[in-house]
Amino acid sequence: MLPKLLRGALRLDPLRLALVVLSTAMGSGIAGALAAVALQIQDRLAAELRSFGANVVVEPVQPAVPGADAPAAHLDASLLPAVLTIFWRHNLVGLAPLLTAPATVSASRGAERALLAGVWFDRKVPRPGGEGELRAGVVPLFPFWELDGRWPAPGDAGGAVVGRALADRLGIRTGDEISLAARGGAARVRVEGLVRTGGFEDEEVLVQLEAAQALLGEPGKLSRALVSAVTVPLDAFGRRDPAGMTPRELEKWSCTPYVTSVARQVESALPGSRARPVWSMAEAEARVLSRLHVLMALLAALTLAAAALAVSSTFAARVLGRRSEIALMRACGAGGGQIALLLGAELAALALTGGIAGAALARALVGALGVAVFGVPLAAAPAVLPLCVGGSLLVAAAGAVWPLRRALRLDPVAELGDAA
Repeated sequence: MLPKLLRGALRLDPLRLALVVLSTAMGSGIAGALAAVALQIQDRLAAELRSFGANVVVEPVQPAVPGADAPAAHLDASLLPAVLTIFWRHNLVGLAPLLTAPATVSASRGAERALLAGVWFDRKVPRPGGEGELRAGVVPLFPFWELDGRWPAPGDAGGAVVGRALADRLGIRTGDEISLAARGGAARVRVEGLVRTGGFEDEEVLVQLEAAQALLGEPGKLSRALVSAVTVPLDAFGRRDPAGMTPRELEKWSCTPYVTSVARQVESALPGSRARPVWSMAEAEARVLSRLHVLMALLAALTLAAAALAVSSTFAARVLGRRSEIALMRACGAGGGQIALLLGAELAALALTGGIAGAALARALVGALGVAVFGVPLAAAPAVLPLCVGGSLLVAAAGAVWPLRRALRLDPVAELGDAA
């Protein structure tokens, strides 16, 4: 009996039925798209933040040698490829070794003491085991640096890049030759470009790492190395000291790509080193992601609430137009549960249709949001369909409360008397 009544009811007032389907589809589709993006935003955000520089700094452990003239400690450059063998090696997206020391820079307007930095500009480093290549150096690690000119090519020991502030004071222009004098000797280099970073690099002279090692008399030595790794945002567990963890907690911590666990593995791969996270970057990532999740949750909740209000008003109007029918059913002995079952089944069928349509809408929105925010389309997870169907049923249930209460409070005698 119920299926026959349901089929008959669904043929009545098709415009209002379409509005219910549209409301549930829009609400569940937008909420489902936000949920699908939230599930993927962590990895995307981590990858985007890597364009702002390294999140791990590797420095040599300074020996406890008394005396002010004790030689500075250095990293062994030959051990650097070991970084690409750690457990989280596939999360490494940037690597930049540096050797820095004071030097005298002589140009057309005079001479000045400045910091000489030997760097990799842009190199392809093979990953062990034939796992492809890593694009390493300061150029891919700091894409926001502004260069007037060009970067020295790999192997160009005579090329240099000068910080914009230092170049302005000494009258250095692209194509000039300048002299560099350091404790290991002197050399003349050709200025290939002028760089503006907004940081201390504006006061430096950057040359190829091997050229700086030769000039400073430090072959195979590094002052530090910058590592960029895709990590998950730090939480309270990720900030804990691993020395105080149980074996089970240590295993979980090591198998989660926190910046702290990645730094520990990098430190273990390079003897005599100390790897420390760039805490400002790690904390900013955690704050941004948590706030984005809260924002998306609020937007999804507001979307579902608006859809529920639309369903409630539309279905209330539908119930109002069927007062005589409901009153006749009550007069014929139908109980409140049977009335609620009929109307609820009708609304559930509409919500199910709206949920399926909402899933299709969510898939389109996820791709569009990916292109608009990240520049690449995002793939909707298989969970989008159950999420949208569940959201649509939730919207229908919330929107049905008030119309059902009105339907169950109808007085059949008064309604049928007015109709007569």
